Formats: sequence, C-alpha cells, structure tokens
Amino acid sequence: MCKKHQERTFASWMSSRSSCIHAKEWDTRPFPPLTETKKPMGHESIPRCSRPPKWDLVFTLSWVTGILLFQTPFQVTLKMGPGNFGYNILLTTGAMILGVIIMGTLSRLYHLANRSRPSEPRAHRIALISHGAAILLLLLSLLPAFSQAFYCAALAAMLPWLTILIAGSVHILRNTKIEPATPPSSTDTLPRGWHFNGIFWLITMATLLTLDFLSLSAIRERNSWELILIISGRLLSIGTFLAAAVLLFQSLWSLSPSYTRWLLVLGASLIPLLSLANHFSNLYWKQPLIDLVNNLTLDGKFNLRVELEAAGITHPPLLVVVAGLTIIALVGGLYQLLQRASLKCNFRLRTTSAVLIGLGLWIGAIAQQGLSMISMRKHVWQDEHTTFDIQLGLLRPDPGLEKLSIDFTRTMTGSQEELLLSGPTPKLERTPDVYVVMVETWRTDSVRPEVMPFLSQFAKTECQQFKTTFAGSNCTPVSWYTLFHSRVGIDWRESLREDESIDGFKGSYPLRLLHKLGYRFSVRAVCDLSYKKMCDLNFGRNHKLADRFLDAPMIPGNLDVPEREVVIMDDLKRELQDSPKGGKLHFISLDSAHYNYYWPSKDFTPIHEDCSAINFSALKPTAEQIREVVKRYENAVNWIDRQMEDFIKHLKSVGRYENSIIILTGDHGEEFQENGSWFHCSSLRREQVEVPIMIRWPKWVTEQPNQDLVSHMDIMPSLLDALGLESRYFSGMAGYSVLGSHPGEALLSTRWPGKSGIGLSLVANGMKANFKASKLWLEGIPETIHFMGWTDFADRPLDPEQLRHKRSYTDTLKEHYGTSIERHFERFQISN
Repeated sequence: MCKKHQERTFASWMSSRSSCIHAKEWDTRPFPPLTETKKPMGHESIPRCSRPPKWDLVFTLSWVTGILLFQTPFQVTLKMGPGNFGYNILLTTGAMILGVIIMGTLSRLYHLANRSRPSEPRAHRIALISHGAAILLLLLSLLPAFSQAFYCAALAAMLPWLTILIAGSVHILRNTKIEPATPPSSTDTLPRGWHFNGIFWLITMATLLTLDFLSLSAIRERNSWELILIISGRLLSIGTFLAAAVLLFQSLWSLSPSYTRWLLVLGASLIPLLSLANHFSNLYWKQPLIDLVNNLTLDGKFNLRVELEAAGITHPPLLVVVAGLTIIALVGGLYQLLQRASLKCNFRLRTTSAVLIGLGLWIGAIAQQGLSMISMRKHVWQDEHTTFDIQLGLLRPDPGLEKLSIDFTRTMTGSQEELLLSGPTPKLERTPDVYVVMVETWRTDSVRPEVMPFLSQFAKTECQQFKTTFAGSNCTPVSWYTLFHSRVGIDWRESLREDESIDGFKGSYPLRLLHKLGYRFSVRAVCDLSYKKMCDLNFGRNHKLADRFLDAPMIPGNLDVPEREVVIMDDLKRELQDSPKGGKLHFISLDSAHYNYYWPSKDFTPIHEDCSAINFSALKPTAEQIREVVKRYENAVNWIDRQMEDFIKHLKSVGRYENSIIILTGDHGEEFQENGSWFHCSSLRREQVEVPIMIRWPKWVTEQPNQDLVSHMDIMPSLLDALGLESRYFSGMAGYSVLGSHPGEALLSTRWPGKSGIGLSLVANGMKANFKASKLWLEGIPETIHFMGWTDFADRPLDPEQLRHKRSYTDTLKEHYGTSIERHFERFQISN
C-alpha cells in the first residue's frame, strides 16, 4: 500500500486535492498525510506511510512562519491608530490566517516533492535552517527601528527552501507517468467527503438567526412583503457567512499542526459568543461590540481597570479577564462534545458541495438586495442595513436624505491662541473665586423639587435663566473638552495628538489664559483622570496648570464613590480656610450619579427605598422595573443635591459666596429605556445630551439676559466676558458669551454615535438637524456626511419635505442653522 502510495503522480494528487480538503477534524496527527486511498465506508481513507519523523518539525516551523509572515506589512501599512483596537485585532487575525494558508499549502507541496528522494535529508536540513532563520528575522522585523531590513532578510532566508520546493516539483512533473484511469469496480466505495462538526454549525446558525429575529422590532413600519424580504435576506446572508466559515475552518484544520488546533476550536467557539455579546451590547448600550472594543485604546493607551470603572464595573480586571477566558474555555469544551456527537451522526461534506452551497446562498443574497432596492421603501431598506451586521449582498442603500461634502474649520486656530497668549497681559479689575462642578450623568429633568429640592430652587432664584441647555457631547471626555476648550467635539480626537509634540499637552486655551492672568487652579475628582487623558488634555501634562490636584488613585483607602466625594469636598473646604479670597478656580467632579448610581450607606436617608439596580436578564424590562432603576438614579442625584446645599451654605458661612462665580453642569445625561437601551454614549437624543447648566454670577455682573439655548461651549467665553476681558480673547471660540447676544444655536457631536450612526447634530429654534458619517472620527475628521433629517428637541421626526418647500436640503439647512454652518464649516455643499 505504501509503495503504491509513493508512486502516485503529482498531477493526480493535485486533482484529488482540488476535489476535497481531506483532513478529519479529530485527526490528532501533527502532519496529516497528503494523499488518500479508497477505504470501506466508515473508515479513515488516508493510509499511514513511513516518513522521516522530523518532517513534523518542518511543518510546525512553516506554520509559525505563516503566523508571522504578514505581521510586519500589517504594522507598517494597515495598522490603524488609537481608537481602532477591535479593527486591528481583526486585521491581525486575517493576516495570520492568510499566512498560515500560504505557508501550510507550500509546506505540504514541499513534503510531497521531496519525499523518498535521495536528497530528502539535505532538503530536510535546509528547510529547518531556512524556516528557523526566517522566524527569527520576522520577529526582529516587528521592532520599528529596523522592520524593513529584517523583513527583507526574512524573505531572503526562505529562498533556499522555495528553490528546493520548485526543483522537487519540476522533478515530479518530469517523471510523471500518465496512466489510463481504471474504472471503479462494484466493490469500490467512493469518498464521502470530510467529517465536520455539523451540530455545532447548525446551533451557531440558529443562534445568529434568533438574535437577528429578536432585532426585527427595530425596523419600523414594515409591511408583509418587506418582512419576507428581510427574513430571506437573513437566511441567505447568514448561510453564506457560515458556509465560508466552515470552509475556512476545514482548510486551516488541515494546514495546522495537531497541537495548535485548539486555537481553531476557540476561534470557532467565538462566533456564537461574539454574536451574543454584540446583541447585548446593542441592547444595553445601543453600540456594536466592535465600537466598545475600539474605544479601549481611544487615547492611545490600554488600561482595563480605568475602562471598567468608567463603564460602572467594579470587579477587578483580573477577575473579569478570568471570567471571560473561562466562558470561552467552556464553549470550547462544548464544541468538543458536539464534535463527538457529529461524528456519531456521521456529518460529512464535500468541498465542491460546500463551495456550491456557499456560492448559491451568496447569489441569493445579492438577488434579495436587488429586490429590496426596487420594491422596499427606502427607510425600511436603510433600517435593515442599520439593524443587521451581516450583510453579504453587494448593494447598499444611501444612508440618508442627502450626501454633503464638508470641510470643518476651527473657529480659533492654535496659532491664534498662542498669539493672544504671547501678547501683553491685561489687568483684571476683579478676580472672584470660580467654582466649576461637573456632575457625572446628570439629566436636566432630574432637577425637580421632589428630587433635587435645593438645586431646583437655586437654579430659579440664584442663576441666570436658560431655556434649553446642552452638553457638548454624550460622553465624558468629549464633553469636558467642549467645556474647557470651547471647541466642538469634532476636534477632540485631533487634540489628543498634541501629546506627540515636544512640550506635550499644554492645557486648554481658556485655562492657560486665566493662569496667565494670575488665576490658580485646584482640581479634585473621585474618578481616575488619566481616563482618555482628561487631565492632561484640559489641565496640561501632569496637571501642570493645577497647583492642587486630587483624583481617585490619590485618595487613600478602599472607599466607595460617595465616601470619596466627601473626601474631596472636605479637602476643598480645608483649602478655603487656609487661602485668601479671590483668584482661584476650583474644579470638582462628582460621580455618584454614574451607574450603578450611588449614595452613602449611613448618615443619609434616600428619598426612595423601593429601588433596584438594572436587571440585565430582562431583555424587555417592564415599566415597573425601569421605574425602580430610575428611583435608584434619583437617590443618587438627591445625594448630589445635599452635597451642593452643604457646600454653598459653607461658602455663605465663611463669606465666600457673594463674590464667587458658581457653575454647575453635567457631562452628559442617561437613558432609561426611552429608546430601548440604558446608559449613555449611544446617541445624541435629549436623554443623553440635555444637561443642567447653572451659572450663578456675583451681583456686579448686571447684564444677565435670558437665553433660549446654551451649551457647554458657551461656559468659558462667558467666564472670560464676566471677568472683563476684551471680546477678542473669546469671540473666536466655538461658543458664545451668555452675557451678550446669543444666536441660540449649537453644534453637538460624539465619538460614540451608537447603532444609529448619528454623530453630529445642529440645534436651533427647537429643531435638530441630524447627520451621520461613515466611521465617524475613525481616522481624522470626515469630509462627507449624510443628512438624516430633522427632529424636534423631543426627538420626534419632522417632515423634511414640508420644511424644505422644494428647495435643496443644503439651502434649507443654511437657512435654519446659518450661524453654525458659517462658523464651523469652510465647505458645506451637496457632494457630487
């Protein structure tokens, strides 16, 4: 049998390999044989033949070479910058898979071409040396300094191995004897294809389909025909995806050493796991899982502890990692059990059959999209593509009503800021103390007498009156940026690159100006201000603008959030006792209102006893369950109210209140299932971006006009205006002083647009104009955006045709938001 096997021709082997990938999933041999013979049904159809035992080492080294082969080109040309952690993982994995397929296939050909030849031992030694040198050089090529030189050397190191491969292949082709095919006898049994874990893949398909069907409710106003098209599209796209996954899995299985195949099992197990995680990510945060993973490195660093704390997860990072790995291992074990069951059920599949099935399903998916294009209403087709992640047809709907070509412009450039800072220092007639309090996750509608009695009264009687107030964004780091820099959030990502300069982060222009004017700063926060570089970006590298600094890592003891708030407020009071009045800006950040919504366990009576945390097992929470969570949130903001009452009374008792400027605001809001999800960082809807802005001016600020619309970007210009600076110091900022004429417009933006993709809104006159951009801020600032339509401030859709009166959308937008468009865009026109 072995002699006959060795005489088998190269041409016939290539023919047989094209007909099927013949490597059983449970074949534990490290280097599965390359040929096959006919065996009785139910037996392995691959004979065992003798070969030098160290060929398995060559095969393993070629596999490692494949893993590393494309990593350097990826690092140099394809690797994406900060905020793309998930995409980089996918690209790295793809590069590894491609390398394994190429090197595994070549290694098999190499083994066949040199087997049983007199030169086999020499070829074996050359292969070991060639692969060993290539692996070492490929690893060295990952060092940035010499990547290109080492990579070229690694490719050169593989040339001897490739030369012998080519020579051996030519030798076999020249010595091939073409013999007429022998008709199969009646006793022969035709190959039945390869075994595969059919039960696992069927369960995976059922899981993906179930999750998609659960998401159907997100598609509004669909009719019966559209529903049929949507369901057929799900069946065809998911079927195509899984057919490709099965083929890829089987190919990699046959091209990988046996002791590395557990990686393939874990990879396959991740498909249903990641699908479930993505579903719950969309359900709770209205964000795809890939966006959550991308944002782990948004500031260029990866700090799991800080990211977990920002998400309201109090468990240690190690515990979270171990729990995740345990779940993956359990699913991997389940895969093995299902594999045994599939073996008993004798699941088999031919390569040609799998390819034809996959192609048939893909053609069907393309046809389904064609039917959708001509027979679906546009908004339903758009909703279909927004709702479902797996879309394998070639056709896509236009995302919005109109595509716009834009060019954002900064209202004040860095050089203009430096010019103002380098000029003569103006003299301030008054230097009142300034208190800026940032309340984490503070909704406007929580400021009610029954929830926040002190601040609701304080806002009415002590503060300038604003009708509608917006955060600059729906997420903490961008909102802080819009407040302290008075820039639109679109610029936030670019501003993070300031750290790459020699001087690093300088701090925001308004704070640097105040520092030059003689103001000194204290910064206190109960969170870790290294998160997304919030400290350095706003207060300068290593908080160089702040003389006194205190954040979570510096607070001793394992204290809860409310206890840490007591610590920082007491620390501020002690500073006020020891320092003269005036000339100080004190910044305080309070986190009790952030999920899981906190208040002290003692010396505090909450306003609600019947409250609870979010029940994540309730996919469709009832009104009562939602109300219990809201009550928990109201307890937290009531605790904030008590703290502010105590602090303001303290200012009055020590004679520091009358001549102080007090600014209270929230960084963003919070959603309580109003739109089907919890938390924030998922949309620019009112629940997430309407926050209180309370500004209490001293009595000598005589002009305090009522304003219809105010945003975070208006706070710093207003402060500089109140201190008596000339308008040239703040008129170029993105915001406006609330002490003078205000256009009643603002631009809101976010790096976290969520499932809707709407990452930019123009707001004015009770209307929002909503825009989305493909991969908003993924790399740089977008040059095209899609206008998605208008809503009122309650996010109810408005009829676009009625608003534009047969004009272009662009002209209508310029009419309603002319000031904002002129201020923030150098180009704003229909895209060709």
